[in-house]
Amino acid sequence: MGALLVVALLIGLDNLQAAAGIGMLPLRQARKWHIALAFAVFEAAMPLLGLLIGDQLLASLGRFSAGIAPICLAGC
Repeated sequence: MGALLVVALLIGLDNLQAAAGIGMLPLRQARKWHIALAFAVFEAAMPLLGLLIGDQLLASLGRFSAGIAPICLAGC
């Protein structure tokens, strides 16, 4: 569980950096809220999509997926 929280924190820091840069732009407050909402939606949706794709790859690759998974992760 601790490793999961560390990975989630590190991934969240990426959005923090991007949002801090966007926050310094002279945008209307409403536009900033739209950007924050888009970040939140995709931050929630992408792991779910990744889990679905990973499950499909596991079903099609079977035992080979254990060797391919770290390579895919490193490539990303």
